[in-house]
Amino acid sequence: MSIPGRIACGAPTSEGRRLRESPWATGMCWLYCRRSNVTVAWIGPVVSSGAQAPLYGCAMCIAELDHMVWQYCAARDRA
Repeated sequence: MSIPGRIACGAPTSEGRRLRESPWATGMCWLYCRRSNVTVAWIGPVVSSGAQAPLYGCAMCIAELDHMVWQYCAARDRA
């Protein structure tokens, strides 16, 4: 069952596998470090203020994002 405003916390899906299999390119990390000219992977689309753009992240920032998601899921499971 889906609860509005909540993300699904479960085993990695085909979307997660697709990310690891996606081609890496050189570009700017749109996540935490915002470094330019680094190896990045497409994470998915991001929507902000009604505009949509492709979201890219470096391996370090993607790992941090994964950690934050799993911490959220673990805390929600304990509640």
